[in-house]
Amino acid sequence: MKPKTISAEEFDRMFDDGEDISEYLDWSTARRLHAPAKRVNVDFPADIVSKLDRAAKRRGVSRQALIKMWIVTQLDNEALLYSSSGGTDAAETTEQADSEPKLDNAA
Repeated sequence: MKPKTISAEEFDRMFDDGEDISEYLDWSTARRLHAPAKRVNVDFPADIVSKLDRAAKRRGVSRQALIKMWIVTQLDNEALLYSSSGGTDAAETTEQADSEPKLDNAA
């Protein structure tokens, strides 16, 4: 269900006054803050890094933030797809994986 919409000023006032603002929040997009992080190293070709940098600059974020946003979005979309299909069996999962583009993971 979509949350109700109000102005930012009204939202701030309600929050500051201790009123219930939960009906104005989209809980489906809520994220846990300060979750433990695990470092992952990924090597990209130089041209991909340049493209990432340009995309990040257009959005006013760092390269790392852009990559995180894109990965989270993709994982959320995949979770929705998986949950809306009622789950899939191993054969379907293999077929889906085979149809997805492959990345060269050679170092």
